[in-house]
Amino acid sequence: MLKYSSVSEIPQTEPLLGRKKDMILNDAGGYVFKITDLQHLKRFLILGSSDGTYYVNAKDFTKRNVENIIDLIKSNGILVIDTIVNLRDKCPKLSPSLYALALSITYGDDKTKKYGYSKITNICKSSYQLFEFMQYIQELRGWSRGLRSGVAKWFDKPYSDLSYQFIKYRQREGWTHKDVLRLSHPKAKDENTQMLFGWSVGKISDEEIKEEYLSDFIKIQKAEKEKEVISLLIKNKFSWEMLPTQFLKSPAVWKALLPNLQLTAILRNLGKMASIGILNPFSNETNYICSKLNDRVYIEKSKVHPYQIALSLVMYNEGKGFKGDLSWISNSQVKDALENAFKFSFGNVIPTNKNIVLGVDISGSMEGSNIFQSVMDASQASAILSLIHLNTESNIQFIEFNTKYYSSKINRNDSVYSAFSKIKSGGGTDLSQPVRYALDNKISNVDAFIIYTDNETWAGNRHPVTAFNDYRKKYNGNCKLINVAMTATKGSIIDTEEVDSMLEVVGFNTDTPNIINQFIIGEI
Repeated sequence: MLKYSSVSEIPQTEPLLGRKKDMILNDAGGYVFKITDLQHLKRFLILGSSDGTYYVNAKDFTKRNVENIIDLIKSNGILVIDTIVNLRDKCPKLSPSLYALALSITYGDDKTKKYGYSKITNICKSSYQLFEFMQYIQELRGWSRGLRSGVAKWFDKPYSDLSYQFIKYRQREGWTHKDVLRLSHPKAKDENTQMLFGWSVGKISDEEIKEEYLSDFIKIQKAEKEKEVISLLIKNKFSWEMLPTQFLKSPAVWKALLPNLQLTAILRNLGKMASIGILNPFSNETNYICSKLNDRVYIEKSKVHPYQIALSLVMYNEGKGFKGDLSWISNSQVKDALENAFKFSFGNVIPTNKNIVLGVDISGSMEGSNIFQSVMDASQASAILSLIHLNTESNIQFIEFNTKYYSSKINRNDSVYSAFSKIKSGGGTDLSQPVRYALDNKISNVDAFIIYTDNETWAGNRHPVTAFNDYRKKYNGNCKLINVAMTATKGSIIDTEEVDSMLEVVGFNTDTPNIINQFIIGEI
């Protein structure tokens, strides 16, 4: 006698009939679909070695991802490298991609290594990234002729681009341009580049430099007075990264830098400027920044995604940096302006104009799942993305769920922090609930279900994919399911055989809503 009369009755603590080989037990005790090695690689590249989920030890989490990548490199290293290149600009942090490339030219066969050498310039676009890559290489392997040649090609740039990189990004992870030049032996393509190389390795003195841009940079490094620093930075439009460290504590210097800062730079340096006192209430600098943030036209022209602005708002309001090395008292003028900028930037998002059910996981683990390189947890991040969806989609129904579904109290008029206050986390996780909501209420015209979760589903007597397939059979065969897994766990609720109707979005950055929208309207 069968234990269950139908597939729909099988609980998540047991595998689906006939699919046991395709499923694994996750860390919460529920069965989910195994993801392929390639999917696992994509998760690592986008999420990286994060703090782990609510249930998983962070060190073990990192080890699992690296072992998976090495196995895939040995079986299909070219595919790994192509994936790294293709996903490069969709990754919020590039460290996982740099590490994966280093693994590829360490554990790959000769063909993979040669291909990896040729892609170093595609992945390491700045000196900063090159230095980090070099550190990973040093930890994993030694040097070879192929590696030397691949790194040397990075220096095959016009002098104006190369000098900018040498000046802006001088060291990281204990590496400098001098170190890399001595190991890779690149050939200079012109006299100015030859001079730059010679100066970097100490063969040409400061006094011998005649080219004006580099000469002014040397002068600013030796400057002792703010007046001279300010004069040189205004003349050359030097960025804040190019200035001597001691002057980055100077309010006067930051005041001189401010007019040349683009919106992304303003957002990035709000904490720094606040920590040295130039964003005090009613100051000229505060008024200037707020005028930019309160300018709808300026925000829309910037094309900055609302998620990026919300991240800056949350960080600024915390009154301390991600690493805790800076602290400040937040200013309500700036906070209000950031909230306005967040709302103005909704126009930078292209809507799908489809009927969407948005389900946000409010289980207890969401508050314990930290977002990679962020001060936020998964609960807060999902609230921000929910606000973005609510304000960019006209046909959307928003519910919250744990082991049951509930109407959300968040609405499109909420601010970021009022939305945070309305999400109360607790209970278990049943990722079938958003689809069950539509089935129970006979909502027949859903085009897409979007779920935000930490992916640790275990509760409930029905697998999410079963509920979704039931909905498609009963109402809309073209309906799509998007599961946004905010932490890199080893399982998925998505059936990897249904690539046209189901999408696993791994983590999120400013590209995440665009990826979701493209999938819903059929562009990917």
